[in-house]
Amino acid sequence: MVLCIDCFWLKCKKIKPSFDKDLFNADVEGSVYEYSMVLIQILMCNEKEVYEQSISAICQIDWPKDHFLAQVLDDSDNESIKWLIKAEVSKWSQRGINIIYRHHLVRTSYKAGNLKSAMSCDYVKRYEFVAIFYADFQPNLIFQPNHNFLKQTVTHFKMGDPSVEVTDESRDESQMAKSLAMEALTEGELEKEIERLTKAILLNLTSTIMHGTRASVYIKMKKLNTAIRDANAAL
Repeated sequence: MVLCIDCFWLKCKKIKPSFDKDLFNADVEGSVYEYSMVLIQILMCNEKEVYEQSISAICQIDWPKDHFLAQVLDDSDNESIKWLIKAEVSKWSQRGINIIYRHHLVRTSYKAGNLKSAMSCDYVKRYEFVAIFYADFQPNLIFQPNHNFLKQTVTHFKMGDPSVEVTDESRDESQMAKSLAMEALTEGELEKEIERLTKAILLNLTSTIMHGTRASVYIKMKKLNTAIRDANAAL
């Protein structure tokens, strides 16, 4: 069973699942809880501003080290940035984290092509769950996972929680899908989207979704300080 978890959706929906904390109190060895094998994928493409924080956030997730593998899926075409990302991966690997760097040699189909290529690796079959994150969802700012993200989510799927529902909606029906679709917009189109969102926010100043969506647009425009202000309003 492969599960693609998008932390943006979880944050926007303000999902805070409850779970039996006693399951995690014991050490992994001899624990009554059997930890699942989880593959964590980070998509990157010339992410010079956020690669370090993103990799750090993933590597510090609270999950047994021998039960997860972090795949850094790099689509960068800038050689200097590729070497920076490789060095960061090497640093965490030397600290005992199961993490690998994988460069997308045939750059087709953008992120979808990068994911498809990574999932073709034989070792992927060992993993029961897959969590996918984008590098520009910065840790501690907007939509990167906190350290207990897996414990708050995987346990519900592992135990067959009937209250868990996963859906896939079109960009016209889902606010999250609309945000992801913005990646294909030009700079001029992003400016127009900012104007549209600003008008919508003026009509509803407490709109968490609108603030969060505008923050994601500002990130794509590399206006991080402005994005932080919107992120704080959304959280």
